[in-house]
Amino acid sequence: MIIPDKIKIGAREIRVLEVEHLSDDEDRWGDYSARTGAIRIDASIPDDMKAETLLHEVCEAVSDIYALGLTENQVCTISAVLLAIARDNPGIWRGGG
Repeated sequence: MIIPDKIKIGAREIRVLEVEHLSDDEDRWGDYSARTGAIRIDASIPDDMKAETLLHEVCEAVSDIYALGLTENQVCTISAVLLAIARDNPGIWRGGG
């Protein structure tokens, strides 16, 4: 998965930043900040973990933007299921319509 510079969620554009040593400082691989409108991902983790982390943080952002109030467990479950669907069905969300 290519980590984009930004992701559009509804009317919002969320910046995606790869940050050095995030997991060292904060004991996590990524985070979403509604205040800054950014998702940060630890640059030092392997690419497959970056993809998982990005999808998890996108789910966090969706929960925040749409006031869903998802718990951390719900976000973990939804992001894991969506990642599995994407991996099991290559090209499912590519282009076209």
